[in-house]
Amino acid sequence: PPRTARPRTVSPGTPASFETELNAALRPNATGVSFRIQHMDDMRRMALRIRLIPLAILALIALFLISMVALGLTGVLWQTVTRRTREMGVRRALGASGSAVRTQVLIEVTLVATLAVILGIVVVAQLPLLGAFRIVRPPEFTAGFIAALAVIYGITLLCGAYPSWLASRIEPADALRYE
Repeated sequence: PPRTARPRTVSPGTPASFETELNAALRPNATGVSFRIQHMDDMRRMALRIRLIPLAILALIALFLISMVALGLTGVLWQTVTRRTREMGVRRALGASGSAVRTQVLIEVTLVATLAVILGIVVVAQLPLLGAFRIVRPPEFTAGFIAALAVIYGITLLCGAYPSWLASRIEPADALRYE
């Protein structure tokens, strides 16, 4: 099998004419061997491009999917708050402040997210049995899991912010209209 030589570097400050001299010196002695001379900056740029383009595409797809989930969650919460106008109005009539109603809606959303997270933990707990830690080490897995939890709860609270604000604006008189 052909040997692959490791890339060699040239000291900084070497003139560009050295490439031509090196190429002319190597060609007669390197019959049957292919080589090329490249600038390290070009090699680095190409390596980054090869590695980052797929990541950028995956990040764009993930961002699109997360935004679709966020829009759907906001819509469902908005509809839930609209259906519960009477309940929120009665609660306000009994003396609950707008911030208490807002907190109630956000806590309910967080509880539903927690139930989903618990279900997800049950599924993710199976990964060590499937040998996933041969690919990803436990510290990185733990860090990724904590980051995922932070993103899940962040999106949940962000999506619940507007519907909870709507719920806090309901007046007791509005609840009577639905009666």
